[in-house]
Formats: sequence, structure tokens, C-alpha cells
Amino acid sequence: MTKIGQHRRHTGPSNRGEATLLAGATNVPIRHGLVYQPRIVLCNPAADVGDTYVTAVTSYTFTFNCDTAPAANTAIYWYVE
Repeated sequence: MTKIGQHRRHTGPSNRGEATLLAGATNVPIRHGLVYQPRIVLCNPAADVGDTYVTAVTSYTFTFNCDTAPAANTAIYWYVE
């Protein structure tokens, strides 16, 4: 039973991790580890890399993209379900 103020979340498989966007790069393919194409892909870069977006979501990988290439390697924290 869901109480008032609580939200039901998708309770299926999910995964999370950290990838590295190399200095000078504007995208990085990320293997997500699920056995299906995720419905939700969330990414959070550890530094300002301009506008960000995800493309090429498949049952194996997705690609993180940004508008501004970082000067140093940058961690990308991600979550899929």
C-alpha cells in the first residue's frame, strides 16, 4: 500500500556506475550491464561540460554527449533502469 506523499517507483532491474569522459572528448560510450534497453538513463558529470544528452541507447550501451570538451578527465556518474 502506498501512503500519501510516497511515490511508487519502477522496481525492475537497475544499474549505476561511473565512466570517464577523457580530456578533449565530447562523448563516451558506456556499457550499462542490463539485459534489455533501459527506459530511463540519467547522467551527472562531475564538472561543467555544457549541455549534456544521451544518444544511441541499446540493450548493451548508451552514449553520453556534451557540448564542451573538458580540459581534464571527468567522471560521469550514471543510472539506468
